[in-house]
Amino acid sequence: MSTSWTYASKFSKEGLVFRLTMKNFMIYNHETIWPGPNFNVTVGPNGSGKSTIVTALSVSLGGDISSLHRQADVLSLVNHVAEPDMEALVEHS
Repeated sequence: MSTSWTYASKFSKEGLVFRLTMKNFMIYNHETIWPGPNFNVTVGPNGSGKSTIVTALSVSLGGDISSLHRQADVLSLVNHVAEPDMEALVEHS
């Protein structure tokens, strides 16, 4: 690995998301998504959870919630039915 990092490589690693599980997170009570190794597209009508998937990926991988320009804090992401849980299975190359 090179020691001359660019700005992007300091804060990210190349890898693959194999699974994203969301429990009591925004509109999802319990959902698991298995993205493929290539190009993935999520389509659906307004309010169907497309942005929820992006938010879950961002938060579970340690992203800054303010960069999403949607919710003010992490507590606003919780579906208050039960304790929230998210897991992203990632393999770094």
